[in-house]
Amino acid sequence: MYYYRKKALAVLLAGSILLTGSGALATELEEIEGKQSEIQQTNELMQNQRYAIDLANQDLDYAFDALESLQVDMAALKEEITGLQAEIDELNESIAKNEAERTKLEQKLNDQIELFKKRLDVMYKNRNTGYVPVLLSSDNVDDFLSKLTTMKSVAEYDKTLIDEMKETKKQLDLVIIKLNGEKATLAVAMENLEIKEADLMDSISDQKDLIAVIQHNKNLAANELSRLEDTVHSLNAEIATLTEQYQERLRREEEERQRILAAEKAAAEEAARIAAEEEAARIAAEEAARNAAATVENVQNETSALVAETSQLSSVDTSSRNMAPEAGYEAFTGEVVYYNQREEPWGSASYGNGWLGTIAANGCGPTSMAMVLSSMLGQTVTPIEMANFATQNGHVMPGDGGSYWSLFPGAATSYGIKCTQSYSRSEIIDALSNGALVILSQNNALGNYWTYGGHFIVLTGITDSGNITVADPWSRGMSVRSHTQDQTFIPMKGAWIFTY
Repeated sequence: MYYYRKKALAVLLAGSILLTGSGALATELEEIEGKQSEIQQTNELMQNQRYAIDLANQDLDYAFDALESLQVDMAALKEEITGLQAEIDELNESIAKNEAERTKLEQKLNDQIELFKKRLDVMYKNRNTGYVPVLLSSDNVDDFLSKLTTMKSVAEYDKTLIDEMKETKKQLDLVIIKLNGEKATLAVAMENLEIKEADLMDSISDQKDLIAVIQHNKNLAANELSRLEDTVHSLNAEIATLTEQYQERLRREEEERQRILAAEKAAAEEAARIAAEEEAARIAAEEAARNAAATVENVQNETSALVAETSQLSSVDTSSRNMAPEAGYEAFTGEVVYYNQREEPWGSASYGNGWLGTIAANGCGPTSMAMVLSSMLGQTVTPIEMANFATQNGHVMPGDGGSYWSLFPGAATSYGIKCTQSYSRSEIIDALSNGALVILSQNNALGNYWTYGGHFIVLTGITDSGNITVADPWSRGMSVRSHTQDQTFIPMKGAWIFTY
């Protein structure tokens, strides 16, 4: 019946671990949903950026159209300026030509006037060359009339020539005034065109600045869109990883569930087998009782002894410690302190980095060492303290592997007691007989008598009948009964003897 109870406890523990795993699944699922929500929010932001880019493209199209129109206007204006400049150049050329002609005429007029002045001056200085002396010097009437006619002709020619030259100069002045007026008009037109050109250049510059601003904003939106796309890519990668982890955890929990179901089935089958055996034993006992009263009495005596032994639920048997120690050992004669790894306040404490990761699941090593130290030193050394010591000093296996054997000599040295490793049954029995405490590493031999995998227990003594008393950190039930030497040592993988 004890064997069945041990399996049932294991199944209950696995069930509680599975429930804990389900909580982890919910956490992972919430994390995945959180990442998906982030992606949805990021997609909305990306849509806003795409909308901003579309608007920027539209604005750029309008701006480029406006710039092109301004540039067309500028080209037409430049053509108009070029034509007007050609007209101005032509006017300037005509003005220059007329001014040159006027200058030439003025020079000629001045020359003629100077010649006329010189003639008058000569006539004044030579009075006999005046009109009257010339006329009076005539030989006859015909000569007089001829000289008079000649003198009139010269005077009239001079006058006509001067008058014509003055008229020509007047006409040239009028032409120049007209040309200068046209030039002034063209200059005003040119000035207006230049003002218009400057305005157009300002408008073109403003339009280019606007295009640059729109393009800058578009680039900002494009960069933000690229960053958001990278964020979505990263989130998708994280979701893929989380989903893979989630599916892996589902697979492992399904395997664990199947293992628990199988264990429950095996436990039920084992319970049925044990019940059948007990029933058969009961029938055989009744048959034996009918055949031999003495046999019945012996069976009753053995049963009473077993009841007395199993009633000691509150402490570990230390009666075997009354023997006198032999040489080589300094005896430990006190009570053994018992800790159960599954009990609080340490059962749920962290130990190992696997998905079980607690003292309840993996901590038989530090719990056993805590019992040895607390018992031998007379001070409280808890499983949590030993778990921390193991973690800090590299004595914890990866995952849910439990503890390295190096924990026991390491802790013994640190706390000032002696530790001797042994693989000898006789040496261990001798040590127990002389008051030593011993930690055994057990495998799953004898039909998982101690464990389904690997397990550490504390050997606390040896009874008068040669059985071994233990402190099993997993089971109080296994700790209040004694075990045969075969039950104790056949599953043994290694042992550590502790003395002062």
